[in-house]
Amino acid sequence: MPTAKDCEVKIGDCDPDFEHVPQGLLPSERDAAKNRQQTQALLQKNRIQRQLRQAVIEGNEEQVISLIEREGPQIVGYASSVSGTNSLHEAAFANRVSILEILLEVSTREEELCEANGPSSKSTSDSVLVKKNDYVNIPDQWGSLPLHLAAEKGHEAICRLLVGSGSNMKQLREDGKAPIHLAKESKNSACFEFLYLEMVRLQEIDDKIAGEKNKKVIIWLSICISFYLYVYYSDWFRGLLAAYLPQLETPMQKEEA
Repeated sequence: MPTAKDCEVKIGDCDPDFEHVPQGLLPSERDAAKNRQQTQALLQKNRIQRQLRQAVIEGNEEQVISLIEREGPQIVGYASSVSGTNSLHEAAFANRVSILEILLEVSTREEELCEANGPSSKSTSDSVLVKKNDYVNIPDQWGSLPLHLAAEKGHEAICRLLVGSGSNMKQLREDGKAPIHLAKESKNSACFEFLYLEMVRLQEIDDKIAGEKNKKVIIWLSICISFYLYVYYSDWFRGLLAAYLPQLETPMQKEEA
């Protein structure tokens, strides 16, 4: 069993949840036992994320698959508290295409387009399914997504996989740069062209959704204005109102009477 000193060094350096675990011995033996269990769980989580990230860096597919099968797909999102990077960051930076495919396959789900882009998109799509991954949009301590690292290195295949899994292409890291800015700086024309075309496509979808919203607003405004004009400029309607509500007669109608 690890000593209190070992736990303090390992967890404090590698796990962000350590601050929520009481440190030192507690007066109650029950609380002390609970503290030991939490410490052991955090140490285990830290060991797993280190093993997975190391396997990704080395390109060891068998080890990656073994860890996922043993611990579950949630370990894909386990991150280091030192850098905040998870296994997707490591795969994107090291250009491990086949390993990234494995990581995304076990942690990606499918959602309808209307759920992914909002209720209004339902009118622009007939139940189109898109891939959604909760881990591709988790930044590290510098605000970088895995897509930022891939674009910075000019890894086009990695960028395609991440964008296809729902990575946010508009996300800015701490220096204010989006993935497309980094792709341009990487001098990889294929990577930059791919991200540029995807940004254009995304903007077209957003414009189409906004156009549908504006169309509905214009239709309702036209109906309201038409009804207003009909009410206030229709002699028949004004006469009907005057017959049942004399107090609504205009001064001109009263003079004519």
